[in-house]
Amino acid sequence: MNVRAWGIRLILGCLVVGTAGTGWAYEPYKERKYPIKLTGKTIVSAVSGQKGLKTKVLEPGGDHRALWIFDYFFVGDGVWGPRKINVMSLQMNTHLSAPQIEFSIANTKSFERSARLGISSEINTFIYGIQVCTSKANKTIQQMRAWSRNYDDAKPMTFSGLRTQVTSPREPCNWQIRTMCDDKSVGTGLTAHYNKESEGFIGFQLRCRKFKHK
Repeated sequence: MNVRAWGIRLILGCLVVGTAGTGWAYEPYKERKYPIKLTGKTIVSAVSGQKGLKTKVLEPGGDHRALWIFDYFFVGDGVWGPRKINVMSLQMNTHLSAPQIEFSIANTKSFERSARLGISSEINTFIYGIQVCTSKANKTIQQMRAWSRNYDDAKPMTFSGLRTQVTSPREPCNWQIRTMCDDKSVGTGLTAHYNKESEGFIGFQLRCRKFKHK
């Protein structure tokens, strides 16, 4: 008898400007035939963008959760960077989602624009690379892109479905360095960099961990 676990996924693959609605559905998913676990200490990648005077770590923890979805939100007051971020992870073996982790540096609950990175329709696909594009005028983040790949249920591990996602810019911008987890690791969270609320987040690092079969 196959062991089944209830996984949670988002029906809507992206958020659109001016809306905050998302739908949820429950569907049965098979557990991995070849379970894997995260091992070793967290490896923090280089910063894409700028280092800030302040940082915030968004990582669910545990030995089986990988970075699945990353949302970021703008306040509609010109060309400043995003001021709120949400991170969501999945358990890599059972595909159960963890409660999303939210962090905002804005003095408002109203956001006029948002963007999503990650592939919510794919339960074995996780983020392993990110890159920010910064304003030519004031160096604030205007858009981002992410690299996701499918961590196939095979032993030894194989990868497929490598995809790059790019969100729409608010204005012309310059791409900064691409920061990545290596081939033997997966993204598990983010470190956000910022100085003050008015300019928004100014840089991001990926938090990575190596994995192995149980």
